[in-house]
Amino acid sequence: MILLSLRFQPTEAVAQKMIHDAFSPRLLRRYKWGFRKNAQLPCFVFLTRKKRWTKGRALISYFQSFQATLLKAASRALDSICKQTWPQDFGQLSIPQIWKKVHHHFEATDDSISLACVNDDLMGFFNSVPQTRLLDAVHQLLDQ
Repeated sequence: MILLSLRFQPTEAVAQKMIHDAFSPRLLRRYKWGFRKNAQLPCFVFLTRKKRWTKGRALISYFQSFQATLLKAASRALDSICKQTWPQDFGQLSIPQIWKKVHHHFEATDDSISLACVNDDLMGFFNSVPQTRLLDAVHQLLDQ
């Protein structure tokens, strides 16, 4: 991810070039089909009614962005691998079933194990999962 200083406001063309340059030439050559030539910048704002549509949190959308096709292919490949690796659990349950399973897991946890509650405050703005955690999860999935 590219972090920009608030003082530096690049033009759209400069921002597009920065995104393009963030990808290795090898990746660009090998997966040429995964990158769009006429791309949009990957960002939009989700305005909220509660703040009279004047403010909101920034949500990143990669729809029609430079790497959109490659991201879609990667997500579909990972989804397929997940369903084959964990067919009994992955994406097969409704929300009430997921919560029932989570509650059962905590109830069945041995008393010698101490569990801690972490409040992520998902009602407001929340941080993205760090890239290292995502990469670790993908490596673990592929190992299994």
